[in-house]
Amino acid sequence: MRKPIVPIVLIVIIGIGLLLFFVSKTLKKTEPGPPPISRSEVIVNKDGFSPQSLTIKRGETVIWINQSGDTVTVNSDPHPTHNLYRFLNRGEFPSSSSVQVTFEQTGIYGYHNHLKPSQTGTIIVE
Repeated sequence: MRKPIVPIVLIVIIGIGLLLFFVSKTLKKTEPGPPPISRSEVIVNKDGFSPQSLTIKRGETVIWINQSGDTVTVNSDPHPTHNLYRFLNRGEFPSSSSVQVTFEQTGIYGYHNHLKPSQTGTIIVE
């Protein structure tokens, strides 16, 4: 009586081949997520903004973190109209909170704390 070794081996080989084919198709469909958003931080303390001047790349996000112990603002220059870069007018935010802006255009953006106009900062977008 002949043993059916050859058909069994063929079935195993075909099964392994199909398994590898489907696993490779599944792995190819897995795409990486979006690149991480690049961000820089500006700390707002009782003395003002730190760093006072920050250079970033276009598309980068700046987050202002209030560690001053008081309510502060981020507002566009010039004081008191805030009309040069309206998207920078983030308004008041309390201590231990933050506001953020993503800079889509290159340029030099001046801002200040409306509640203490002598506290100023600049974002340079390359």
